[in-house]
Formats: sequence, C-alpha cells, structure tokens
Amino acid sequence: MLLSGGGKIKKDLIHWKSVYRLENINDVWAFCYLMMSYPELRSIFYWRLGKLAKFIFFWLPGRTNLFLFTDSKNVEGGFFVVHGWGTVVNASYIGVNFCVGQNVTIGSRNCKEPNIGNNVSIWTNAIVLGDIDIGNNCQIGAGAVVVKSLPHNCVVVPSKSLIIRQNGEKCNLSL
Repeated sequence: MLLSGGGKIKKDLIHWKSVYRLENINDVWAFCYLMMSYPELRSIFYWRLGKLAKFIFFWLPGRTNLFLFTDSKNVEGGFFVVHGWGTVVNASYIGVNFCVGQNVTIGSRNCKEPNIGNNVSIWTNAIVLGDIDIGNNCQIGAGAVVVKSLPHNCVVVPSKSLIIRQNGEKCNLSL
C-alpha cells in the first residue's frame, strides 16, 4: 500500500501527524482524517502520485492555488504546507522536513532555482529567488526576501519597519 515502507508519502504523513498531534492514531485512519480535512495535504499527495492522481482528484480536490512546480523526485519526505493559499514552490531540490507558509514564492531568477536544505521553514509572504543555497535548519521569517545563499542554522527576518511619512510630513520613526 502507499503508506507502507519508507517512501516519501509515508514521511510526509509522519510529519503531518506530528504537527497535528496524531502520533497515537493508526496511519490509515490518520491518513483518511488528514486527507478529508486538509486540501494542502491532498495537493502534496496528488503531486507525489503524479499521473495516477487524476483518477481520485475528482472526488477529493486539492488546493487549486497551491502551485508545486518542483519535480516531486527532487523533494524529500516531510513536506508540510501550513496554508497553501497563493504559495508557489519551484526549487531544484528540497530536503527533509520542509515547511512552507501561505503566499510564499520560491522561484527562479535567470532560469535558475534555489536548493533548500533539511529542516527549513519559510513563513508567510517570504520570497526566495535564484540560484542560491538555503542551509540546513534555517528559518526564513514572514516577509523576508532572500536572493543570496544562507549558511546552516540561521534565522532570517525582514528589515525593521519604519514610518516614513506622518501627517503629510517626512519622518523616519522605528516601530
């Protein structure tokens, strides 16, 4: 069966079960529950299945605005989407236990895509572009724009927000 063995679908399921605290539930029941409840998981499952997915997509559609352009063979297990709304994933490689938030863009720049390491999380409205390497155990914060490679074990956040105009007058106040 699809859930047996050490395949990527199984690793995805294990990650989803841990996020939703379903570790004590049988894999088959957890899979059914998660598939019925989360269109993001359905999208990932269909993406992993490839052409076979068209036979079951009709009954349980996935998230239609979650765009997974990366070949699923280049993405390791444990792929998790927090909210797939407006998310685009186009990387040349993604390691294990990858987590992505809503409205994230991971894409090409000059026709070259990023490589993403293991245990990486990219949060809401973040943008990762180009021929760069994101190291293992990295967190990319909400709203960050990453166009240069990141070393292992780092956290990236956007620059501080500023008020640049108040009551019609120019200013430079930190929030």
